[in-house]
Amino acid sequence: MLVSPEVVERLVRDPEQPIEAVMAEVYAHGVDALINALFDEGLRVQHDDPDRAIACVRVIDRIREQAGGR
Repeated sequence: MLVSPEVVERLVRDPEQPIEAVMAEVYAHGVDALINALFDEGLRVQHDDPDRAIACVRVIDRIREQAGGR
């Protein structure tokens, strides 16, 4: 399933939002799809916007922690 840029933007805009909000997106799109979308976004912006890339990694880490280390 493809994850829309708006979903990625919502998650990256506030990487410390309540885990319930993050997991609602995970349940809607799937763990792998969401992690892949966040990874792609972090990779895309790593040189131009390193803070955004770090926010992507923070959200990925939170999802993996909640999903049991996937």
